[in-house]
Amino acid sequence: MSVASQPTSKVTQLSGAQATVATLLRCGITSGFGIPSIHNIAIYEALRQSPEFHHWVVRHEQAAGFAADGFYRHSGQPAVVFASTGPGNLFTLVPLLESLQTNTPVLLIGTNIASSLLEKTGGALHETPQQLDIIRPLTRFAQRVASPDAIPGAIADAAEMLRGPAPGPAFVEIPHDFLLAPVSVTLPPESGPLKVAEVSPQEDIALATEQVRLSRRPVILIGSSVLNAAAAVRKAAEALQAPVFTTTSGKGMLADDHPLAMGCISRLGAVQDVFLESDLLISFGARLTEFDTGRFGLKLPSQHVQVVEDRNYPGERFPSTRLIGDIGSIAQSLAGQAARTGWCDVAGIRSREAERLHGLEQDGYEALMLLRSVLGCADLLVNDQSILNYWASAFFPVMEPGTFLYPSGSGTLGYGLPAAIGAACAIRQSSVSCSARCLVRCTRSH
Repeated sequence: MSVASQPTSKVTQLSGAQATVATLLRCGITSGFGIPSIHNIAIYEALRQSPEFHHWVVRHEQAAGFAADGFYRHSGQPAVVFASTGPGNLFTLVPLLESLQTNTPVLLIGTNIASSLLEKTGGALHETPQQLDIIRPLTRFAQRVASPDAIPGAIADAAEMLRGPAPGPAFVEIPHDFLLAPVSVTLPPESGPLKVAEVSPQEDIALATEQVRLSRRPVILIGSSVLNAAAAVRKAAEALQAPVFTTTSGKGMLADDHPLAMGCISRLGAVQDVFLESDLLISFGARLTEFDTGRFGLKLPSQHVQVVEDRNYPGERFPSTRLIGDIGSIAQSLAGQAARTGWCDVAGIRSREAERLHGLEQDGYEALMLLRSVLGCADLLVNDQSILNYWASAFFPVMEPGTFLYPSGSGTLGYGLPAAIGAACAIRQSSVSCSARCLVRCTRSH
């Protein structure tokens, strides 16, 4: 019997490491990346006893963090990172920053020095002063377990945040001696219903719906947080006959060949022309970043209704009427019974833009168009950071959600290859291409 199959109806005694793995499985987290070390080796013994958990060993904890990020962005399922005290945990800081800024749920389970040594300082292996306080600002949940029996509860609390309306990275710190200690607790139940998000008053939604009804030239912007509401947002766009742009992280939420698709706002030129003509911007699950908006220089329409699940996600640099709640339900309300005719010549604008771009004879653009022609709609393009990737953000056509990964949260170097490997681990077939200064293809099949 694996550690995960222990019954919850009675108290069972496991080691801290076994309780860690069993709780992860009960919370629906079945995959992870990491490196065995002297401090977390007990977890790896528990993993060996749990064949239902899929684990990949990496060469560096930063790679583990980016792989877990790529795993989620393609599959929609969070993965865990196993890291060790001090340097191992600190190598995950940049991946945690990327995940924090993009609302990507990633769980870091990292060790600390033995509990008996925590109250004094000096000389312990990998000892890092204020390790929890260093990592906490880059997470939405950070907790040190105070006893072996606290391990399951801490992991369950972290997993609840990962599945909630404001997901992001979480850190559970476990003194390494707790992993070998006995744990006598009832394991938490399997994952329950999602936590209910904050919801705007119905009066606010009604006022915004009236704004939409009175607008004559609405335009829509889609971000990555519409993943579970993409169909509802598409139907709203079709009802309003509004041109649709995406953020870099939202590419693919509406297929690039859809008649209303205008591509990514980071292309700027045609975007600004349409925005200046529009009288209302409706954004769904989008964050307006410095990268996408030309250093915040993009001029928005005079009115902006912003629909998000997490009030804090969009930031405060662009004024808007903000609606909080389920994006799909609000999209349906805003569209109402509208049956409009289109005001924007999407096909004409895109045709003229494509003609101009081909006329530039720019190698990066032509390379990306060639790549698009040989990839299937479900194949992934995972980006690093270079001039080629800037072109990809602006102009690479994306046909399905989760098939264009970009380090838009941190703008870091080194994201592409480990994130591509993480995405490849999440799938059974299709190809994954990593675009940096060159192209690397990672393929995993049955």
